[in-house]
Amino acid sequence: MLRRLEFVSLRRVFRAELESKEDSGHIYCSMPYKDKAVRNARARQKRAIHGDAIREYHRLYQRKYRAKHLSKLRAYQREWAIAQRRKIRGENFGKRKRKKTDREIRQTRLARKRRYHYRHRERINVGKRQKRTDNPEKFRGIDRLRYWLDPEKRRHQSRVARAKRTGQSCYISLEDWKALLVRFDFRCAYCGTEITKRNRSLDHRVPLVRGGTNDISNLVPSCLRCNQQKHSMTAEEFLIYFEANSL
Repeated sequence: MLRRLEFVSLRRVFRAELESKEDSGHIYCSMPYKDKAVRNARARQKRAIHGDAIREYHRLYQRKYRAKHLSKLRAYQREWAIAQRRKIRGENFGKRKRKKTDREIRQTRLARKRRYHYRHRERINVGKRQKRTDNPEKFRGIDRLRYWLDPEKRRHQSRVARAKRTGQSCYISLEDWKALLVRFDFRCAYCGTEITKRNRSLDHRVPLVRGGTNDISNLVPSCLRCNQQKHSMTAEEFLIYFEANSL
């Protein structure tokens, strides 16, 4: 009898709640778990209590799902990008989006390499010297090949290295050397012999050992024969020697 009375009272309470919801305009669902508002309220309450655990579970689930279906997801992303690229790019569709030209990109990369080499030049030079010591035959062959590919450039690099060893602060560039050859009409400054790639050389009017400099005013093109005979003489002394021995 007591249970019957409790059941009747609960029915009355439930009916009163139902009437209040109908009066407020709320659509009541006979099954609470099918009511969207009830489900959202329960979900909010659950997230408030167990929010960190729920988020961690979703993160782990996403990682596992992505690892398991990685190829499928990437294929879908590629297809979606191809289908939507016109919409994404808009007016720039089919055009290359570049902020720099090829030349500017090369100059930027070269400047970056130079900065890196300058910061780590000591370590890099030690490594290069060690490689040459460990593989002398290999680097000798590389140097020989580089010389025959561009002899003039290799000779000029040798002159620059020699000038640095002697402590000279000024030296002509490869372009200045070619302009000097044109000015002398590809002739030796001493004997007038035609200068070719095989016999050309750069000579100092006043030798470095006698106080000469690497300034362009102190440099002349010369054939190898005159350069070797001149040795440590000045230009005036060698011309007197050359005239005396050519008679």
